Amino acid sequence: MWDEKGTSIAIIITPPFWSTWWFRAFALVAVFGSVGGAFRYIEIRKMKRRIELLEQERALERERSRISQDMHDEVGASLTEIAILSELARKEMGDKSDIAGSHIRKIADRSREVVDSMSEIIWTINPKNDHLNDLIAYLHHYAVQYLKSTAIRCRFESPETVPDFSLSAEVRRHIFLVVKEALHNVVKHSDATETTVRCAFGEGTMEVSVEDNGKGFPLEQISRIGNGVLNMRKRIENIGGTFAIDSQQGGGTKVCISVPIVVSTT
Repeated sequence: MWDEKGTSIAIIITPPFWSTWWFRAFALVAVFGSVGGAFRYIEIRKMKRRIELLEQERALERERSRISQDMHDEVGASLTEIAILSELARKEMGDKSDIAGSHIRKIADRSREVVDSMSEIIWTINPKNDHLNDLIAYLHHYAVQYLKSTAIRCRFESPETVPDFSLSAEVRRHIFLVVKEALHNVVKHSDATETTVRCAFGEGTMEVSVEDNGKGFPLEQISRIGNGVLNMRKRIENIGGTFAIDSQQGGGTKVCISVPIVVSTT
């Protein structure tokens, strides 16, 4: 009970430390510091990972260069020597033995085929050929040389300026093998007099087509032609691209591929 004089009592309650301004300020600084430290740690980890990947890529490029050089110097040279010696042996034998001469001729021909295949493999794995302009130049060279010994005229069309794109060895290999198979089909099946190999570039894509003016064939016969077309489609789909073939009786054949490409960072 209070007296009539209105006596008052001052009661001071000290707040707990977690409610004080200095603790809240410290906690806020600690939170921001922890978040900043976490981001910094993540960035450092990402940077280290990028450095490790770059080191791995450089090591892989060095290994690819070594393998391509060894294959060229050792295996390629040996196979070329076998082909030359087989041809010399066949000439020296003359007509003495048709059977032996036939076998030696087969050895020489097979050796040349393996040398050509070896050159393609060396080109594929060499990291110096990872840019798009190297692929265009190689396709041009191969198409002209392959059709040179036939009665089929070769036309090669590509932009004067090739974008600075980087392609992996796998992508280059699949594109080349599809173009090679398409040219082989032209020579073997088309009865064409002219073939056009055309390269074009879209928004993040590379398009290559092989078109001839031959006899063509009904598309429903593709399944009966063999596994060549199916293998071509599978190769392009394996690298994320699209494959299309258009042909009609008496109207020639056109093979088109479209492959995604990325801008080079080097």
